[in-house]
Amino acid sequence: MKANGGPIESPNSGYIQTIDLEGLIALAKEHDLRMHVRCRPGDFLIAGAVMVEAEPIVRITEDIRKRIQATVALGTHRTPIQDIEFAINQLVEVASRALSPGVNDPFTAIACVDRLGAILAILAQRRFPSKCIAGNDGVVRLVSEVVTFRGAANAAFNQIRQYARTNVALHVRMLETIAAVAEFTQSPDDRAALLAQAEMLRAAARDAVPEERDRADIEERFDTARRALSTPERSA
Repeated sequence: MKANGGPIESPNSGYIQTIDLEGLIALAKEHDLRMHVRCRPGDFLIAGAVMVEAEPIVRITEDIRKRIQATVALGTHRTPIQDIEFAINQLVEVASRALSPGVNDPFTAIACVDRLGAILAILAQRRFPSKCIAGNDGVVRLVSEVVTFRGAANAAFNQIRQYARTNVALHVRMLETIAAVAEFTQSPDDRAALLAQAEMLRAAARDAVPEERDRADIEERFDTARRALSTPERSA
């Protein structure tokens, strides 16, 4: 890598706790740069990994490189300050442990699904930030990796679904939760993300649940969720 430019690398290993996007935009405007942030809060970076790319290369001095590195705060653990998926992952971890053979506590897992549904309902009513951020001069200065509703839904349901393949009660509650969250969605993309989860739950039940009447219960909840997701979304 050239001494006066190129990708901006992480000086240390650790979890990204915060990224000062406003500081990056100010730097980009001050030096007429365009930056692409290749990571986001919650990611683990290995020392030397690229975290930001800035252009044009000829304007990236060593001082600018250090100032860019300073906008990314690294630590030994994740924090919820900017990491939306942190709370989701904590609940998923509790649910996954509850579903383990040594614990076998589906009621705790169901309670976690309820809480995850509440989080998704809140997120469904939020406007997520754009990947492209302009300075106050109107020029796009920053492209960043952002959290999406689809990513949050996947984080909430994927691992629990995989652990609960034969657990009818969890399938039923997850489908009921999807139907409940549907009421709060505001965009077709969010509804498509929930429908994808419902379809995966339905497919998993067809493959792993042996009792026909149990599969019928799951099919009924799937139909309810699909109908809820087919109604017009709320206004923003």
